Amino acid sequence: MLWVTNTERQGTPRTEIASTYWTADECTAAIDEQDRAFRSRDAAVVLKQARTTLHLHFRNKDGTIANTALSWLCAPDTVDPRGAKRERG
Repeated sequence: MLWVTNTERQGTPRTEIASTYWTADECTAAIDEQDRAFRSRDAAVVLKQARTTLHLHFRNKDGTIANTALSWLCAPDTVDPRGAKRERG
């Protein structure tokens, strides 16, 4: 599963399923596609920690880092990065 977390300003990060794939290779290919798409823009700082994780921090018009970020994570369907259901309310 490809999870995406959206963090905006002082709001609570929202994590949700972005897409599902049959294989881990398909999921990491989707991360690679996002990586290529955002690296071609000056409006973001892209950090790729591993094949399965990508972080994107947007820039303000003056070039400083904005308070908005996106993170993608490929994980098996048995892993929920939001934590245990009872922790989520």
